[in-house]
Amino acid sequence: MIFRIAIRNLLHKPLYTALCWLLLACSTTVLLVLWALNRQAKQQLERQIDG
Repeated sequence: MIFRIAIRNLLHKPLYTALCWLLLACSTTVLLVLWALNRQAKQQLERQIDG
């Protein structure tokens, strides 16, 4: 029942659905980039302290 309502809503508002998926993908990408930059900065700082 709930899945049928959800699918019907997704098909009824395709632009809204596409924008939500795009926003989710962009947010995930930003989080992954920030995580990678944080890890690189931490590794570089540790190398500078050791060196």
